[in-house]
Amino acid sequence: MNITTSFTLYLIVFFVILIGLASIGRKWVKDSSDLLVAGREISLPMAIIGVMAIGFAGTTVTLCPGFTILYGLKGSAYWDILYCCLGLMVYGCTVGPIARRSGSQTIAEYMEVRYSKTVRTIVAITMLMGMCGLLSNNLTSCMNTIYGFTGFNKTLVLAGLFIVVLIFVSMAGLWSTTFTDLFQVILGCVVVPSIFIVLVSKYGGFDAINANWPGGDSFNAGL
Repeated sequence: MNITTSFTLYLIVFFVILIGLASIGRKWVKDSSDLLVAGREISLPMAIIGVMAIGFAGTTVTLCPGFTILYGLKGSAYWDILYCCLGLMVYGCTVGPIARRSGSQTIAEYMEVRYSKTVRTIVAITMLMGMCGLLSNNLTSCMNTIYGFTGFNKTLVLAGLFIVVLIFVSMAGLWSTTFTDLFQVILGCVVVPSIFIVLVSKYGGFDAINANWPGGDSFNAGL
């Protein structure tokens, strides 16, 4: 079995898992509140998992490898520190507690409590635009990954991904997204470290990386 066939089978299994998770969450969707905010029943641990999943998707999988290639391991480490300290920690220590004390469940709702409905509408629209950009980035990254392994037509791959995501989200909304966040964190915390250990044991650690890195210094300089 060649790599194209193997990757295609893995992809099909992954899509089946997605739709399966959405079908489970669909049973809990009774009204718009269930669809949009999971009935406001998501606990703090699940909220934390959601933030971790975003980090895995946009940072660990895409930005960290990119920064490593461009600026070396040191540049990637700097990015990780900025992401954790200026991103997650600042948000968690400033905006998070205020929003929780106000009884708000979303940033847009907090803006209405703090300011007005007009501000809430503006924030909601800008957040939607930002999420569209984030979705586009993730779909494009996924498309390029699939193309790299299979060579399939990029336009068809992107269209297929969009259809799967559309079906997935429309079935159970935030419930299905919450399930995939949990699934993604499990992959990130268990599967990725396991693959790293296997690769290091087979190909070697930093010495092997430096031996094959242009210039022989993977820490200070990129390609």
